[in-house]
Amino acid sequence: MADHWRPSYRRLVWTIAIFSIFLAGCQSIGSRGSNKGKSVYKNTPDSSLRISFVQKINPIWWFGNIDEPKAPDWYRPEDPHRDFRYHLRNPFHNFTFYVIGIADKEFVRMGRYPEAVANPDQGWNWAVIKYGWLRLPFISYHRGDFKFYIGWRPRGNFGFKLNF
Repeated sequence: MADHWRPSYRRLVWTIAIFSIFLAGCQSIGSRGSNKGKSVYKNTPDSSLRISFVQKINPIWWFGNIDEPKAPDWYRPEDPHRDFRYHLRNPFHNFTFYVIGIADKEFVRMGRYPEAVANPDQGWNWAVIKYGWLRLPFISYHRGDFKFYIGWRPRGNFGFKLNF
């Protein structure tokens, strides 16, 4: 790396570090709209769900859906290929929930509307998942038909969306 890039790089790293500490240290946010002061959400996973390390490192397992191996009754009830098509809707379910996500872990999510993906009153929403020393950020914006989010959602799964 060239020497003339080092000061900018250091400044960027320090800015991200300070911003992350600020977000991770937030314990409560004042009441806004329908939030009614609730600024902490606790995820308690299904105790019967046991996912091994071997599953998590198996790329073939990443393409499955351990939560719903069969399509639910409401999804294309007349279609003979409904299970296959259901898995095409979210081909990386296990990967986003259990490999890069922490849906199988107990954690606390704090933020503006921690129990939701979108702000119920439209506009910005943000949250941070605290799991031990790990901090996983989330940010979303919703106005009319425009919807955007990126980060770890309320169940601990990673996702991103951009709809116009």
